[in-house]
Amino acid sequence: MTNGRVNVAHARKKRRLDSELERILETIDQKRAGMAQMDARAADKIRQRDDKELEMIELEREVDGLLSLGYLK
Repeated sequence: MTNGRVNVAHARKKRRLDSELERILETIDQKRAGMAQMDARAADKIRQRDDKELEMIELEREVDGLLSLGYLK
């Protein structure tokens, strides 16, 4: 307000900037949610890899046991 009057151009600019800021904040929130989903999927894949690695170690032990007993040559 200047001299008791509202600066219409300034008010419009402020509304536009406020709505742009709101849009940017919504985009940030959506990207955060997407990152959280990707982090969860990555953690799941890491667990799957670790499980497969343990399975492979167990299979290697079984093969070693069979080789030591002479079943495989």
